[in-house]
Amino acid sequence: MIDKLFAPVSVVIPAFNEEDWISSPIEGLLRQTLLPSEVIIVDNNSSDKTTEIVMEYKEAFEKKGVVYRVLQELKPGVANARNCGWFAAGQPIIASTDADTILPDNWIESIERCFEKTGADAIAGKTVSSDASWLANKLTFLVFPIYSWITA
Repeated sequence: MIDKLFAPVSVVIPAFNEEDWISSPIEGLLRQTLLPSEVIIVDNNSSDKTTEIVMEYKEAFEKKGVVYRVLQELKPGVANARNCGWFAAGQPIIASTDADTILPDNWIESIERCFEKTGADAIAGKTVSSDASWLANKLTFLVFPIYSWITA
């Protein structure tokens, strides 16, 4: 385990009408073994309670010393929202995830370790869908090493 509290990581989470899911990655970030230095939630013009839910977590992050920002991106589309967060990020490592993601407790620690170990400019990780079939998830794990080989 890395012997510090924060990693030089900005986490960007784009969100559009995610009131049913947005708490999952935010709570996952609060449980990290190594906290990100910054969390940026980009509301992509939601018409539900996404913004209100996201704002409920501000104090919890600030108590831990994490910069927590909620931005608005009016141009529709996840790419616009993600780019808005990336341009606003203040840390040398930018991690992005989706509003319906369940994060492992060592996600930030793993990201920082990978950057330190490899010196890479960018990394990507595997995903597992909780509502996909067993076969679909297995195929993801079989195909991912091919992507690693192509981009290494």
